[in-house]
Amino acid sequence: NACLVTINGQRNVTVRGGTLAGDRYQHIFTPRSDGATAHDEGHLICIEGASQNVWIDGVHITQATGDGILIVGKTQRPEDITLTSNNLDTNRRQGVSIVGGVRVRIEGNQIHHTRGSSPEFGIDIEPLGGYVVRDVIVRGNQFHHNRGGDVVNTRGWNVLIEGNTLDQGDPVVTSGDGKNYIDGPIVFWPSAD
Repeated sequence: NACLVTINGQRNVTVRGGTLAGDRYQHIFTPRSDGATAHDEGHLICIEGASQNVWIDGVHITQATGDGILIVGKTQRPEDITLTSNNLDTNRRQGVSIVGGVRVRIEGNQIHHTRGSSPEFGIDIEPLGGYVVRDVIVRGNQFHHNRGGDVVNTRGWNVLIEGNTLDQGDPVVTSGDGKNYIDGPIVFWPSAD
């Protein structure tokens, strides 16, 4: 697990403007001892632990081998996280993953061209066993060309998705872009709220 920018247990943090670019196209996918070459844990911004009042605004977040932004915490979880006016593109695994967090607002972002390592969603709300994700707002974002789909909620609670534009992509399949999602624009699992 590697993060270009890590915010762990911090309060009142703002990251604004500029570009964070991963090594997706230069990365050497050396096989592990089991032969696997997923290498999908190279993230650009990680918001972890008991972090509070974190605002990511107007940043171009591109070419991660994993997630553009990862929000994660189990016993100490991030709270009051705001992602606004960012451009998240060409990340391999997800645009944004929320594995553990409370009061997360994702608003007015462009999240697109997520593809390369499953599940390939624009936003993945996926608390693992013992993790909690609740009170999430996904509003006014523009999604397109996300191979898995745009938003998936496996077990998040009190999730509001409204006023977003969801576009599968170009109607003609071209190199690297397809017109069909693997799963769908918005996917809710039975245990999600």
